[in-house]
Amino acid sequence: MKYDAVVIGSGIAGITFARTYNKYGKKIAIVEKSRLGGTAISTGCLPVKVHKDNLLDFLKSKKVVKSYGVDLNINLNDVYKRGREKILGLQACIEDELEGIDLYFGDGEFLDRNTFKVGEEHLLSEIFVLATGTSPVVLKNCKRAISHKELIDLENLPQELLIVGGGVEAVEIADIYSSYGVKIDMVFREVDILQDSDTDLKNSLVERLRTKNVNFYCEDDITDALEDGDKIKAITAKGNIIKADYLLYTSIRKLNKINGLEDLAIICDENKIHVDNNLKTSVENIYAIGDVNGMLGMAHVAYNQGLSLAKYLCTGKEINKNYSSLPRSIFTLQEISGIGKNENDLKTEDYKVSKVNLRNLYRGYAKELDGFAKLIYRDNELLGYWIVSDNSSDLMADSALWFDGGCTLEKISQSLFINPSLLEVLPELYLKSIKGDE
Repeated sequence: MKYDAVVIGSGIAGITFARTYNKYGKKIAIVEKSRLGGTAISTGCLPVKVHKDNLLDFLKSKKVVKSYGVDLNINLNDVYKRGREKILGLQACIEDELEGIDLYFGDGEFLDRNTFKVGEEHLLSEIFVLATGTSPVVLKNCKRAISHKELIDLENLPQELLIVGGGVEAVEIADIYSSYGVKIDMVFREVDILQDSDTDLKNSLVERLRTKNVNFYCEDDITDALEDGDKIKAITAKGNIIKADYLLYTSIRKLNKINGLEDLAIICDENKIHVDNNLKTSVENIYAIGDVNGMLGMAHVAYNQGLSLAKYLCTGKEINKNYSSLPRSIFTLQEISGIGKNENDLKTEDYKVSKVNLRNLYRGYAKELDGFAKLIYRDNELLGYWIVSDNSSDLMADSALWFDGGCTLEKISQSLFINPSLLEVLPELYLKSIKGDE
Protein backbone atom coordinates (compact mmCIF):
# COMPACT_ATOMS: atom_id res chain seq x y z
CA MET A 1 0.00 0.00 0.00
CA LYS A 2 1.39 3.41 -0.96
CA TYR A 3 0.92 6.52 1.19
CA ASP A 4 1.93 10.18 1.11
CA ALA A 5 3.39 9.63 4.59
CA VAL A 6 3.69 6.82 7.11
CA VAL A 7 3.95 7.56 10.82
CA ILE A 8 5.60 5.05 13.14
CA GLY A 9 4.04 5.53 16.58
CA SER A 10 0.69 6.93 17.71
CA GLY A 11 1.64 9.16 20.63
CA ILE A 12 0.64 12.80 20.69
CA ALA A 13 3.37 13.78 18.20
CA GLY A 14 2.41 11.11 15.65
CA ILE A 15 -1.33 11.63 16.03
CA THR A 16 -1.04 15.40 15.67
CA PHE A 17 1.14 15.08 12.55
CA ALA A 18 -1.24 12.54 11.00
CA ARG A 19 -4.36 14.60 11.69
CA THR A 20 -2.74 17.80 10.36
CA TYR A 21 -1.26 16.15 7.26
CA ASN A 22 -4.61 14.52 6.57
CA LYS A 23 -6.28 17.96 6.72
CA TYR A 24 -4.03 18.97 3.81
CA GLY A 25 -5.64 16.16 1.77
CA LYS A 26 -2.79 13.67 2.15
CA LYS A 27 -3.16 9.90 2.37
CA ILE A 28 -1.55 8.73 5.58
CA ALA A 29 -1.04 5.63 7.71
CA ILE A 30 -0.05 5.11 11.35
CA VAL A 31 1.76 2.04 12.63
CA GLU A 32 1.37 1.24 16.34
CA LYS A 33 2.71 -1.82 18.14
CA SER A 34 0.69 -1.35 21.33
CA ARG A 35 -2.28 0.87 22.25
CA LEU A 36 -3.11 4.16 20.57
CA GLY A 37 -2.08 7.36 22.31
CA GLY A 38 1.36 6.62 23.72
CA THR A 39 2.52 7.97 27.08
CA ALA A 40 0.90 11.41 26.79
CA ILE A 41 -2.62 10.24 26.06
CA SER A 42 -3.00 6.59 27.11
CA THR A 43 -0.44 5.40 29.65
CA GLY A 44 0.91 8.37 31.58
CA CYS A 45 0.29 12.10 31.36
CA LEU A 46 -3.43 12.33 30.57
CA PRO A 47 -4.53 9.29 32.65
CA VAL A 48 -2.84 10.76 35.72
CA LYS A 49 -4.69 14.05 35.09
CA VAL A 50 -7.96 12.14 34.67
CA HIS A 51 -7.42 10.68 38.12
CA LYS A 52 -6.58 14.14 39.45
CA ASP A 53 -9.76 15.73 38.08
CA ASN A 54 -11.85 12.75 39.14
CA LEU A 55 -10.49 12.91 42.69
CA LEU A 56 -10.87 16.69 42.97
CA ASP A 57 -14.51 16.48 41.82
CA PHE A 58 -15.16 14.00 44.63
CA LEU A 59 -13.25 15.95 47.30
CA LYS A 60 -14.99 19.23 46.41
CA SER A 61 -18.41 17.57 46.36
CA LYS A 62 -17.68 16.00 49.73
CA LYS A 63 -16.68 19.41 51.14
CA VAL A 64 -19.82 21.12 49.83
CA VAL A 65 -22.14 18.37 51.08
CA LYS A 66 -20.44 18.41 54.49
CA SER A 67 -21.07 22.16 54.77
CA TYR A 68 -24.77 21.25 54.77
CA GLY A 69 -24.24 18.74 57.56
CA VAL A 70 -24.21 15.62 55.39
CA ASP A 71 -21.35 13.11 55.04
CA LEU A 72 -20.50 11.34 51.78
CA ASN A 73 -19.59 7.79 52.78
CA ILE A 74 -18.07 6.61 49.51
CA ASN A 75 -15.14 4.20 49.33
CA LEU A 76 -12.11 5.84 47.73
CA ASN A 77 -11.42 2.71 45.70
CA ASP A 78 -14.83 3.22 44.05
CA VAL A 79 -13.82 6.81 43.26
CA TYR A 80 -10.60 5.45 41.75
CA LYS A 81 -12.53 2.94 39.63
CA ARG A 82 -14.69 5.73 38.25
CA GLY A 83 -11.54 7.53 37.10
CA ARG A 84 -10.25 4.30 35.59
CA GLU A 85 -13.44 3.90 33.55
CA LYS A 86 -12.84 7.32 32.01
CA ILE A 87 -9.28 6.29 31.12
CA LEU A 88 -10.47 3.10 29.45
CA GLY A 89 -12.71 5.23 27.22
CA LEU A 90 -9.75 7.15 25.80
CA GLN A 91 -9.06 4.59 23.04
CA ALA A 92 -12.46 5.22 21.44
CA CYS A 93 -11.84 8.98 21.58
CA ILE A 94 -8.50 8.58 19.78
CA GLU A 95 -10.00 6.33 17.11
CA ASP A 96 -12.65 8.98 16.41
CA GLU A 97 -9.92 11.60 15.97
CA LEU A 98 -8.14 9.38 13.44
CA GLU A 99 -11.08 8.88 11.10
CA GLY A 100 -9.82 8.74 7.51
CA ILE A 101 -6.33 7.60 8.57
CA ASP A 102 -5.30 3.95 8.07
CA LEU A 103 -4.14 2.16 11.22
CA TYR A 104 -1.79 -0.82 11.31
CA PHE A 105 -1.02 -2.67 14.53
CA GLY A 106 2.16 -4.66 15.07
CA ASP A 107 5.91 -4.40 15.59
CA GLY A 108 7.21 -3.67 12.10
CA GLU A 109 10.56 -2.96 10.50
CA PHE A 110 12.18 -0.85 7.79
CA LEU A 111 13.15 -2.85 4.71
CA ASP A 112 14.61 0.24 3.07
CA ARG A 113 14.15 4.01 3.32
CA ASN A 114 10.85 3.84 1.41
CA THR A 115 9.37 0.59 2.73
CA PHE A 116 8.10 -0.41 6.15
CA LYS A 117 6.79 -3.91 6.79
CA VAL A 118 4.17 -4.62 9.47
CA GLY A 119 2.71 -8.10 9.54
CA GLU A 120 2.25 -9.11 5.93
CA GLU A 121 1.73 -5.52 4.76
CA HIS A 122 4.39 -3.49 2.95
CA LEU A 123 3.81 0.24 3.43
CA LEU A 124 5.44 2.39 0.77
CA SER A 125 6.05 6.13 1.07
CA GLU A 126 8.36 8.98 0.14
CA ILE A 127 8.02 10.33 3.71
CA PHE A 128 8.35 8.49 7.03
CA VAL A 129 7.84 10.13 10.40
CA LEU A 130 9.34 8.48 13.47
CA ALA A 131 7.24 9.20 16.55
CA THR A 132 7.89 6.17 18.75
CA GLY A 133 8.75 8.13 21.90
CA THR A 134 10.52 6.73 24.93
CA SER A 135 9.79 4.12 27.60
CA PRO A 136 10.38 4.12 31.36
CA VAL A 137 13.33 2.19 32.76
CA VAL A 138 12.42 -0.17 35.62
CA LEU A 139 14.06 -2.98 37.56
CA LYS A 140 14.03 -6.13 35.43
CA ASN A 141 12.69 -9.54 36.47
CA CYS A 142 10.54 -8.12 39.26
CA LYS A 143 6.81 -7.90 38.56
CA ARG A 144 6.24 -5.53 41.51
CA ALA A 145 8.72 -3.02 40.10
CA ILE A 146 6.54 -0.96 37.78
CA SER A 147 6.25 2.23 35.74
CA HIS A 148 3.32 4.58 35.14
CA LYS A 149 2.05 2.13 32.50
CA GLU A 150 1.42 -0.67 34.98
CA LEU A 151 0.23 1.75 37.68
CA ILE A 152 -2.49 3.13 35.41
CA ASP A 153 -3.59 -0.42 34.55
CA LEU A 154 -4.15 -1.50 38.17
CA GLU A 155 -7.79 -2.44 38.69
CA ASN A 156 -7.70 -1.48 42.36
CA LEU A 157 -5.71 0.98 44.44
CA PRO A 158 -2.55 -0.36 46.08
CA GLN A 159 -2.30 0.05 49.83
CA GLU A 160 1.36 1.11 49.77
CA LEU A 161 3.44 2.62 46.97
CA LEU A 162 7.17 3.33 46.99
CA ILE A 163 8.09 6.00 44.43
CA VAL A 164 11.65 6.38 43.14
CA GLY A 165 12.33 9.97 42.13
CA GLY A 166 11.38 13.47 43.23
CA GLY A 167 10.61 15.09 39.89
CA VAL A 168 7.37 16.13 38.21
CA GLU A 169 6.00 12.65 37.54
CA ALA A 170 6.84 11.50 41.06
CA VAL A 171 5.18 14.38 42.89
CA GLU A 172 2.05 14.30 40.72
CA ILE A 173 1.50 10.63 41.49
CA ALA A 174 2.42 11.07 45.17
CA ASP A 175 -0.08 13.91 45.66
CA ILE A 176 -2.93 12.21 43.79
CA TYR A 177 -2.52 8.69 45.12
CA SER A 178 -1.94 9.78 48.72
CA SER A 179 -5.27 11.64 48.45
CA TYR A 180 -6.79 8.36 47.29
CA GLY A 181 -5.63 6.98 50.64
CA VAL A 182 -2.51 5.15 49.45
CA LYS A 183 0.49 5.15 51.83
CA ILE A 184 3.34 6.78 49.92
CA ASP A 185 7.11 6.65 50.44
CA MET A 186 9.45 8.64 48.16
CA VAL A 187 13.15 7.97 47.64
CA PHE A 188 15.14 10.52 45.66
CA ARG A 189 18.78 11.54 45.23
CA GLU A 190 18.26 15.28 45.58
CA VAL A 191 18.00 17.38 48.73
CA ASP A 192 14.34 18.14 48.05
CA ILE A 193 11.54 17.34 45.62
CA LEU A 194 11.33 19.46 42.46
CA GLN A 195 14.93 20.48 43.02
CA ASP A 196 15.00 23.20 40.36
CA SER A 197 11.71 24.86 41.37
CA ASP A 198 11.51 28.00 43.51
CA THR A 199 10.85 27.27 47.16
CA ASP A 200 7.71 29.41 47.32
CA LEU A 201 6.21 27.55 44.33
CA LYS A 202 6.47 24.16 46.01
CA ASN A 203 5.98 25.07 49.68
CA SER A 204 2.27 24.24 49.74
CA LEU A 205 2.91 20.94 47.94
CA VAL A 206 5.57 19.87 50.44
CA GLU A 207 3.30 20.81 53.34
CA ARG A 208 0.35 18.96 51.79
CA LEU A 209 2.39 15.78 51.22
CA ARG A 210 3.71 15.83 54.78
CA THR A 211 0.18 16.34 56.12
CA LYS A 212 -0.82 13.17 54.28
CA ASN A 213 2.14 11.34 55.92
CA VAL A 214 4.15 10.96 52.73
CA ASN A 215 7.66 9.93 53.80
CA PHE A 216 10.66 11.59 52.13
CA TYR A 217 13.95 9.67 51.90
CA CYS A 218 16.07 12.47 50.46
CA GLU A 219 19.67 12.19 49.22
CA ASP A 220 19.15 8.44 49.01
CA ASP A 221 18.65 5.81 46.32
CA ILE A 222 17.41 2.25 45.87
CA THR A 223 20.35 -0.18 45.77
CA ASP A 224 18.43 -3.45 45.82
CA ALA A 225 14.86 -4.68 45.63
CA LEU A 226 13.31 -8.13 45.86
CA GLU A 227 9.84 -9.57 45.97
CA ASP A 228 8.67 -10.58 49.43
CA GLY A 229 5.41 -12.50 49.10
CA ASP A 230 2.76 -10.06 47.90
CA LYS A 231 5.07 -7.11 48.66
CA ILE A 232 8.35 -5.72 47.40
CA LYS A 233 11.20 -4.95 49.78
CA ALA A 234 13.61 -2.18 48.81
CA ILE A 235 16.97 -1.42 50.41
CA THR A 236 18.41 2.09 50.09
CA ALA A 237 21.98 3.37 50.03
CA LYS A 238 21.50 4.74 53.56
CA GLY A 239 20.37 1.34 54.82
CA ASN A 240 16.63 2.03 54.93
CA ILE A 241 14.39 -0.99 54.32
CA ILE A 242 11.02 -0.07 52.82
CA LYS A 243 8.18 -2.44 52.00
CA ALA A 244 5.33 -1.65 49.62
CA ASP A 245 2.88 -3.27 47.24
CA TYR A 246 4.74 -1.79 44.30
CA LEU A 247 7.99 0.01 43.57
CA LEU A 248 7.27 2.77 41.04
CA TYR A 249 10.14 4.09 38.93
CA THR A 250 9.80 7.61 37.52
CA SER A 251 11.80 10.01 35.34
CA ILE A 252 14.42 7.66 33.82
CA ARG A 253 13.49 6.81 30.23
CA LYS A 254 15.04 5.11 27.21
CA LEU A 255 14.62 5.50 23.46
CA ASN A 256 12.11 3.20 21.77
CA LYS A 257 14.15 1.64 18.99
CA ILE A 258 12.68 0.78 15.57
CA ASN A 259 13.63 -2.41 13.76
CA GLY A 260 15.76 -1.84 10.68
CA LEU A 261 16.74 1.70 11.64
CA GLU A 262 20.44 0.88 12.00
CA ASP A 263 20.60 -0.40 8.41
CA LEU A 264 19.41 2.99 7.16
CA ALA A 265 22.40 4.74 8.77
CA ILE A 266 20.21 7.16 10.70
CA ILE A 267 22.37 9.00 13.22
CA CYS A 268 21.19 8.33 16.76
CA ASP A 269 22.59 7.60 20.18
CA GLU A 270 21.25 5.89 23.29
CA ASN A 271 18.88 8.75 24.13
CA LYS A 272 17.73 10.34 20.88
CA ILE A 273 17.55 10.38 17.12
CA HIS A 274 19.42 13.39 15.80
CA VAL A 275 17.45 15.87 13.69
CA ASP A 276 18.07 19.20 11.98
CA ASN A 277 16.11 22.45 12.42
CA ASN A 278 13.24 21.05 10.37
CA LEU A 279 13.13 17.78 12.32
CA LYS A 280 14.73 15.79 9.49
CA THR A 281 17.04 12.90 10.37
CA SER A 282 20.30 12.13 8.58
CA VAL A 283 18.23 10.29 5.97
CA GLU A 284 16.62 12.70 3.52
CA ASN A 285 13.00 11.46 3.63
CA ILE A 286 12.76 10.41 7.30
CA TYR A 287 11.79 12.77 10.13
CA ALA A 288 11.66 12.34 13.91
CA ILE A 289 9.24 14.17 16.21
CA GLY A 290 8.34 14.12 19.89
CA ASP A 291 10.34 12.51 22.68
CA VAL A 292 12.27 10.35 20.24
CA ASN A 293 14.38 13.35 19.11
CA GLY A 294 15.39 14.22 22.67
CA MET A 295 14.01 17.77 22.74
CA LEU A 296 12.59 18.47 26.21
CA GLY A 297 10.31 15.42 26.45
CA MET A 298 7.08 17.34 26.98
CA ALA A 299 3.71 16.56 25.42
CA HIS A 300 2.97 20.11 24.27
CA VAL A 301 6.36 20.25 22.54
CA ALA A 302 5.56 16.95 20.80
CA TYR A 303 2.15 18.30 19.73
CA ASN A 304 3.77 21.44 18.33
CA GLN A 305 6.36 19.43 16.41
CA GLY A 306 3.70 17.22 14.84
CA LEU A 307 1.69 20.21 13.67
CA SER A 308 4.77 22.16 12.53
CA LEU A 309 6.25 19.30 10.53
CA ALA A 310 3.02 18.67 8.63
CA LYS A 311 2.78 22.36 7.83
CA TYR A 312 6.44 22.44 6.71
CA LEU A 313 6.03 19.45 4.38
CA CYS A 314 2.90 20.92 2.81
CA THR A 315 3.82 24.60 2.62
CA GLY A 316 7.61 24.71 2.87
CA LYS A 317 7.41 27.05 5.87
CA GLU A 318 10.50 26.59 8.03
CA ILE A 319 9.90 25.22 11.52
CA ASN A 320 10.37 27.68 14.37
CA LYS A 321 11.38 25.75 17.47
CA ASN A 322 11.03 28.56 20.00
CA TYR A 323 11.18 26.73 23.32
CA SER A 324 12.93 29.43 25.34
CA SER A 325 9.89 30.56 27.34
CA LEU A 326 8.36 27.06 27.52
CA PRO A 327 4.99 27.26 29.32
CA ARG A 328 4.68 24.30 31.68
CA SER A 329 2.59 22.88 34.50
CA ILE A 330 2.98 20.42 37.32
CA PHE A 331 -0.43 18.74 37.72
CA THR A 332 -0.51 18.19 41.45
CA LEU A 333 -3.86 18.77 43.19
CA GLN A 334 -2.95 22.44 43.45
CA GLU A 335 -1.17 23.02 40.16
CA ILE A 336 2.16 24.80 39.69
CA SER A 337 2.26 26.54 36.30
CA GLY A 338 4.57 29.03 34.69
CA ILE A 339 6.34 30.45 31.68
CA GLY A 340 9.80 31.86 31.28
CA LYS A 341 12.38 31.86 34.05
CA ASN A 342 11.97 31.22 37.75
CA GLU A 343 14.05 32.81 40.49
CA ASN A 344 16.43 29.85 40.64
CA ASP A 345 17.33 30.52 37.01
CA LEU A 346 18.25 34.14 37.86
CA LYS A 347 20.41 33.69 40.95
CA THR A 348 23.25 35.85 39.63
CA GLU A 349 21.08 38.44 37.88
CA ASP A 350 19.14 41.52 38.95
CA TYR A 351 15.37 41.14 38.96
CA LYS A 352 12.27 42.08 40.92
CA VAL A 353 9.20 40.10 41.98
CA SER A 354 5.53 41.04 42.38
CA LYS A 355 3.10 38.67 44.11
CA VAL A 356 -0.68 38.61 44.42
CA ASN A 357 -2.78 36.28 46.56
CA LEU A 358 -5.56 34.97 44.31
CA ARG A 359 -8.08 35.14 47.16
CA ASN A 360 -7.63 38.94 47.04
CA LEU A 361 -9.14 39.05 43.55
CA TYR A 362 -12.93 39.49 43.47
CA ARG A 363 -13.29 36.32 41.40
CA GLY A 364 -10.80 34.48 43.60
CA TYR A 365 -12.83 35.47 46.67
CA ALA A 366 -16.04 34.19 45.05
CA LYS A 367 -14.36 30.88 44.21
CA GLU A 368 -12.71 30.63 47.66
CA LEU A 369 -9.51 30.12 45.73
CA ASP A 370 -6.19 29.47 47.45
CA GLY A 371 -2.81 30.16 45.89
CA PHE A 372 -0.86 33.04 44.42
CA ALA A 373 0.67 34.45 41.26
CA LYS A 374 4.09 36.00 40.87
CA LEU A 375 5.64 38.06 38.14
CA ILE A 376 9.42 38.18 37.73
CA TYR A 377 10.64 41.22 35.83
CA ARG A 378 13.53 43.60 35.15
CA ASP A 379 12.63 47.21 34.42
CA ASN A 380 9.79 46.87 31.87
CA GLU A 381 10.73 43.35 30.71
CA LEU A 382 8.85 40.23 31.81
CA LEU A 383 11.20 37.39 32.75
CA GLY A 384 8.80 34.87 34.23
CA TYR A 385 5.17 34.42 35.28
CA TRP A 386 4.03 31.73 37.75
CA ILE A 387 0.77 30.66 39.35
CA VAL A 388 0.18 28.14 42.15
CA SER A 389 -3.54 27.35 42.36
CA ASP A 390 -6.34 25.03 41.32
CA ASN A 391 -6.31 24.63 37.52
CA SER A 392 -3.52 27.18 37.07
CA SER A 393 -2.64 25.39 33.82
CA ASP A 394 -5.84 26.82 32.31
CA LEU A 395 -4.73 30.34 33.22
CA MET A 396 -1.29 29.68 31.74
CA ALA A 397 -2.35 27.73 28.62
CA ASP A 398 -2.24 30.66 26.16
CA SER A 399 0.61 32.52 27.86
CA ALA A 400 3.08 31.83 25.05
CA LEU A 401 0.95 33.95 22.68
CA TRP A 402 1.63 37.13 24.64
CA PHE A 403 4.82 36.26 26.52
CA ASP A 404 6.73 35.30 23.36
CA GLY A 405 5.20 38.33 21.63
CA GLY A 406 7.18 40.69 23.84
CA CYS A 407 4.57 41.58 26.43
CA THR A 408 5.82 44.15 28.94
CA LEU A 409 4.60 45.70 32.18
CA GLU A 410 3.51 48.71 30.17
CA LYS A 411 1.41 46.57 27.80
CA ILE A 412 -0.29 44.92 30.78
CA SER A 413 -1.18 48.34 32.18
CA GLN A 414 -2.73 49.37 28.84
CA SER A 415 -4.79 46.20 28.31
CA LEU A 416 -8.38 45.39 29.24
CA PHE A 417 -9.22 42.40 31.42
CA ILE A 418 -12.74 41.09 32.04
CA ASN A 419 -14.09 41.95 35.47
CA PRO A 420 -14.53 39.94 37.55
CA SER A 421 -12.07 37.31 36.32
CA LEU A 422 -8.94 35.58 37.53
CA LEU A 423 -6.97 37.15 34.68
CA GLU A 424 -7.20 40.42 36.59
CA VAL A 425 -4.23 39.04 38.46
CA LEU A 426 -2.03 40.53 35.71
CA PRO A 427 -2.98 44.21 36.23
CA GLU A 428 -2.85 43.56 39.99
CA LEU A 429 0.71 42.30 39.59
CA TYR A 430 1.46 45.46 37.60
CA LEU A 431 0.14 47.59 40.49
CA LYS A 432 2.48 45.76 42.85
CA SER A 433 5.39 46.45 40.49
CA ILE A 434 4.91 50.24 40.76
CA LYS A 435 6.41 50.14 44.22
CA GLY A 436 8.62 47.19 43.38
CA ASP A 437 7.36 45.22 46.35
CA GLU A 438 5.92 41.75 46.77
